[in-house]
Amino acid sequence: MKAFYLYLMLFVLLTAYLPSTAQEDNEIFIGATSEEYSIRADVDLEFVEAVYCANTKDTLHRTLHLLSPLFIQFNKADLENFLKKPEVFINHVDPLISTTYVYSDHLGNNEIVPGNMKTHDVSFADNQTESWTRDVSGERGTALFVGFSILNFAESLKKTEKPLFTLLFKLDPCVSCIEKNVSGKAVFKSNNNPTITVTEGLSLDAEFSHEYLFYPALAIAVTDAGLTETLGKERDEFEENFKKQFYANAPKIDAEKMIRFLLQPSGTLEIPFEGSIKSDANCRQNNTFKGVIKVYGNQVYRFMSAE
Repeated sequence: MKAFYLYLMLFVLLTAYLPSTAQEDNEIFIGATSEEYSIRADVDLEFVEAVYCANTKDTLHRTLHLLSPLFIQFNKADLENFLKKPEVFINHVDPLISTTYVYSDHLGNNEIVPGNMKTHDVSFADNQTESWTRDVSGERGTALFVGFSILNFAESLKKTEKPLFTLLFKLDPCVSCIEKNVSGKAVFKSNNNPTITVTEGLSLDAEFSHEYLFYPALAIAVTDAGLTETLGKERDEFEENFKKQFYANAPKIDAEKMIRFLLQPSGTLEIPFEGSIKSDANCRQNNTFKGVIKVYGNQVYRFMSAE
């Protein structure tokens, strides 16, 4: 009988203890709150692209200057929890914040467009039989996409280092986007035809993405490592390590500094950045990025809850 009461007491104690433990372990629910916000920002970027293909002797050099208005989106509860218990986010830090061109609330109301992206494209290309040059500027109804990725997060926690946002830039083609005040000229030359100079009907057709370099390089690396048919943990770990190495010199900013500003915005935060991405996957390519992100603390918008 004494044994029965002993087991009963143990059961009661365990029952009382387990819920509190579960609550402790599950007190952070990533992305589960309605604390969604958007804040206005500008990205001033000078993007330089250099490409050389040894086999075909194709050459491309482009300097693209962009002044892109956009919104940075974030979940306030997630950012607060990230500062309190960063270890919980080891598998959830990409993306912790994101960007968008148009802000609207959960019902699609109160739509706000931040303005047109200003561009200036100076480029030269040559493939031995023909070449072209462009010097074109104008405005476009779209925005630069900026990815804020935290790479080497687990390692930085172990070393008690500050986490860094690696900035990943992308400008998608947008045939339906409005274009305004387009001016400049494009010159086309070929071996057997007269030179053509175009000053009318020009378009702002520049596009680029870090993914254009990453995925071909990753495919070659996977093949070289003999992992083409491999799935699961081994393949995932290989790809994650390759990603960290590939973006090792990409532009980076202090993640904590930006997060604290988003949680308590005041004035204007200016964050300079500089870095590069290189690849020899198909042709020798080098993309460099230099500029500044400006975040405006007086232009914050709440993604309204449905309540």
